[in-house]
Parts: sequence; structure tokens; C-alpha cells
Amino acid sequence: MKKKVKIKIFDREYELDYKLDYREESEVYVKTVVDYVNKKYDEISSFSKLQSLPDIALLVSMDLADELMDERKINGELRRIIEEGISNLQKIKKGSLSCS
Repeated sequence: MKKKVKIKIFDREYELDYKLDYREESEVYVKTVVDYVNKKYDEISSFSKLQSLPDIALLVSMDLADELMDERKINGELRRIIEEGISNLQKIKKGSLSCS
């Protein structure tokens, strides 16, 4: 089922169609994302000398992409640590690794 939601990004209004999924709070989620993007826009436009929307939007997208890459790096490291821990637990269970 699709639903429409009106949003405002960079002082421009849009109407989005989005597919309802397992999240009961899908509309709340969309608005949370919009708020985050607008927060980034406000941060960057406040210190940037750039005034054009496309230029600021590019900086916002670069900043968000940088955050995403950092989170992916952290996520990958955490996954590696978890997988290593699981492997060690399996070895302990089999008796091939001591707990000391």
C-alpha cells in the first residue's frame, strides 16, 4: 500500500509517495529523515559562503555520504568483532579453545 506525505526540504515543498512497510511509524520515519536533512542544510548554509540551493544541496549530500561511510566502517568493524566472538564461543563449545 502506498501513502502520500507532504514534506518540506530546503524551504521547498514536495509530496512523496512511499510504500508502507513493516514500520507502523513510516510517516514519522520519513519526517524524521526530512528533519535530519533540513538540520544538515541549516548547519551547512550557516557557515558556507555559498548561497545557491544546488551548491548547498551538494555540500549536504557530501556531508551525509561522509557520515554514511563512517557508519559503514564502524558497522564493518563491529561485525568483525562479533563474528570473531561467535567463532571463539563455538571453539570453546567444541573444546578446541580454552576459556582462560
